[in-house]
This record gives sequence, structure tokens and C-alpha cells, in this order.
Amino acid sequence: MHAANQFEKPIRKAPTVTRSILSLLVLAMFLGCSDSKFEYAPVTGSVKLDGQPVSGARVVFMPQASGDSREAGPYSNGETDEQGNFQLSSVATDPREGAVVGNHRIVISTRKTHLDPENRDIEIVDSPETIPRPYTNYQKTPLTFEVSTDGKNEANFDLDGELGKRPKNRR
Repeated sequence: MHAANQFEKPIRKAPTVTRSILSLLVLAMFLGCSDSKFEYAPVTGSVKLDGQPVSGARVVFMPQASGDSREAGPYSNGETDEQGNFQLSSVATDPREGAVVGNHRIVISTRKTHLDPENRDIEIVDSPETIPRPYTNYQKTPLTFEVSTDGKNEANFDLDGELGKRPKNRR
């Protein structure tokens, strides 16, 4: 009986496995590696605090899912220049100028940090926060903006420095 097994053809699994892997890679390229399923539009704007331009602020647009969709798209951000002006770019795998068309919540922050190279558990503050807390918190921000397809997306934010300050105790 053992001699008969010598003449049987070996089972060839490699081509099937190779085809499966290639199919998965191609599928991943179409589904997960591109954010082309979202429509983008250019967005520019400015940030002022109590009427004064804010430089070095990071402005983040976070798209909000609408209707039955659970996918909102990648967020976009930009940094303000000396005059407080910014221009957005997406942070997707395939970065695009602007932001995803639709409603967004906006967070603005001047705080910049880096990790201590000798102890990665320690965060070092390079630039302190100068923006009132509600504008820096995703859940509490009052800032929203709707990015439209018409190409006229100028998002100007004049922030109130009094927002978020605790009232002084009265006696």
C-alpha cells in the first residue's frame, strides 16, 4: 500500500493560497487604502481671540456622520500663521487639500508638547494653551462648520476669551 502513495500526485495548495492573498490585497486597496469615497472641498479661514489674530494654533475639523452612515471621513487640520489664517488638509492615507463635505465640529488649540526622549511617559509642554477650554475640547466645543461643495468655505472663528473662565466668587 505504501508503494501506491509514491505515485499519487502531491496536493498543490500554494497557488490557491497565493491567489487568495493577492485577492485580499487588491480588495484592501479598493476598500481601505483610499479615502476617495469622500468628497472634499477647499477650506480656508482665520482664528482670532478677543479680536486679535492667533498664530500657531492647530485648527481641527472633525466630520460628523449624517443619516444612517456611521462613516464620517477623515479629519482635516491646519495651523494658523502670524495673521491667524489657516488652510486645511486631510490627514487621511491619501491626503487631500480641504475637508470632507458636510458638518464638522471644530477644535482649536495652541498647546504643543513632545515626549521626553529619556522617559516616554513624561510629556513636555513646548507651548502652553492660550485658547479657552471649551474650544479645545471635542465634546464641549461650540464651534461647528458645514463644508459645502460650492467652493466658498471660509471658516472664520472669533473666539471669546471670557468663555470658559470661572466667575469670581462673590461675597
